[in-house]
Amino acid sequence: MAQYEHDHERVTEPLSPDYVARRKADGWNMVGVIWERQTGEAAEPEPEIDVPFGLRVAEDCKHLTEEPSEREALLLMLEMIVQDRRVTEVALELNRRGYKRRDGRQWTPTDVFDLMPRLIEEGAREFSSEEWAMRRKVFTGAGM
Repeated sequence: MAQYEHDHERVTEPLSPDYVARRKADGWNMVGVIWERQTGEAAEPEPEIDVPFGLRVAEDCKHLTEEPSEREALLLMLEMIVQDRRVTEVALELNRRGYKRRDGRQWTPTDVFDLMPRLIEEGAREFSSEEWAMRRKVFTGAGM
């Protein structure tokens, strides 16, 4: 079977008959032409923002606001991590309670582990809240 070599080059001026003849003399055959034209000014690419789990883009599209179901899942993860539960147990409990990931899939231990930086960030804020104090009483049995 024959082998072929390809050479793509950017053309900056119209092709002259001399240029085509030189290339043919070097053993090249023209097998295609690609045309290009400008369609307008290049648009600034929209910045891609990774919205942290537990938050969503607000209606004004300028701020982040809490996503209630994700926040509840985060709080459950925090509670279980504070109770020294394994990430496997955390994932199983999230699935048992019907919490889903953003993509609709069930939780895996790896998913929970990957959220650890977010849990640390959220925990710093949550641990000083009144709601956390109430939840802590419930899961430690102090409220009984």
